[in-house]
Amino acid sequence: MRYLAVTAALSALLLIPAAATAKTKTHTTNYAYRVTKAEGSEVATFQGDGTSTCAGAGLCGTSGTVSYTFTHAGGGFALVTVITRGHRHTGLGDFEFGTDGTTSANVAQAGVAQPCVDTVKHRDDSLDVFVSGSHFELGLHGLNAELLASNYLDTHCAGPTESDMFAARVLPAVEFPLKALKRKRIDFQIHTNLPFHAGPFTGTLKVDAAYTMIRDRRAEKQFNKG
Repeated sequence: MRYLAVTAALSALLLIPAAATAKTKTHTTNYAYRVTKAEGSEVATFQGDGTSTCAGAGLCGTSGTVSYTFTHAGGGFALVTVITRGHRHTGLGDFEFGTDGTTSANVAQAGVAQPCVDTVKHRDDSLDVFVSGSHFELGLHGLNAELLASNYLDTHCAGPTESDMFAARVLPAVEFPLKALKRKRIDFQIHTNLPFHAGPFTGTLKVDAAYTMIRDRRAEKQFNKG
């Protein structure tokens, strides 16, 4: 499902006017990697924002923490497609891996004696890759939250969602020069702690994660045939 969404987005990038095609040759290059490490956490600490929005939702007295942790990456791959027209570069990519992931919530509500406690298991995760100009970005769950509605913060307890984090622009990304795609190995970390205000909630989103991907030239040959 995710791969189809990325493929559709890439197809849209290739739909350029015929006049532009005649003047500028388009070249497409695929880079493939094995994901050998992916571990970390995403933690939202929140409370009702005290406005009419949370009052209308009955959530002004709500506060708590929802945390997603993941480790033991397995069967992971990354594919990045770079579209070059003259000196301009665009493109998208998909970074997926199996994981031992857990989302846990502990949420208190005014007037309720016992907090809401819930746990949800996850078996896969991903990052999104965006190519623009001379750089590319690896972003946390952005395409999931915007297009596919995957929600690594979702439990049966009240609280902000991954889509809320996307709307608040606090889902982090790390940037690399485009030439880094040619490396044999790419190691990177994401560390952010940002305030957010989305829907009826305000709070902070803290992300700490580490990843490693190893270039797979055999897979690249298959993707770059023709």
